Parts: sequence; structure tokens; C-alpha cells
Amino acid sequence: ARVLAKLAVKDAHEVWLTVKIMAVAGSVDAVLDFWCVYLFSLTKSRLVKSLRLALFDKLLRQEIGFFDVTSSGELSSRLTTDIATLANDMTWVFRFSIEAVARILGVGLTLFHTDWRLA
Repeated sequence: ARVLAKLAVKDAHEVWLTVKIMAVAGSVDAVLDFWCVYLFSLTKSRLVKSLRLALFDKLLRQEIGFFDVTSSGELSSRLTTDIATLANDMTWVFRFSIEAVARILGVGLTLFHTDWRLA
């Protein structure tokens, strides 16, 4: 509402200041979003690697009868597809949870800054 009110003001200086602030905020958001995606991708790849190594270690410790009952295709599928799907889902849940908390805090701080009774 304050942005729209400032845009309605006839003073060109205030309008340009508002546009500049919005451009800087958008740029900061883009940079932070890039780092968020990059760090979560890095975390996901490390998680996949550690899960695959742990699962492979457990497979090596199984008895011979286990391999008679379980097909190699099923084991290969568990090592590749299932772990990648699990890691992908986990990283998206964590990412969106962190973003939701940040947005709630941002909205709350904005409301407090505008008028404490709004919060």
C-alpha cells in the first residue's frame, strides 16, 4: 500500500527512489535464490553419495541367500532411482520450509514496521 501511495505522489524523485529500491530488492532476491538453489544442490549430491555408500556397504554385508531372493535389477534400482528421489524430495521440503519461515518473518517485520497493531 505504501508503494502504491508513493507511486501516486507527483514527486518524480520519490517515484524513482521507490523504483530503485524495488530493483535492488529484486536483485538481492535473485542472488539469494541462486545461492539457495546452489547450496541445496550441493547438499543433495552429498546426501545421495552418503546414502548410496551406506546402502552399498549394507549390501556387501548381506548373506548369500539374500541375493538368491532379490534380483540384481531391484538392487540397482534401489541404489540409483530410489535414493535420488528421496534426496530430491527432502531437499525441496527443506528449501520450501526455510523459504516459508523467511517469508513469514519478513511479512511480520514489515507489519511491525508499518504499524505494530497490524502484526
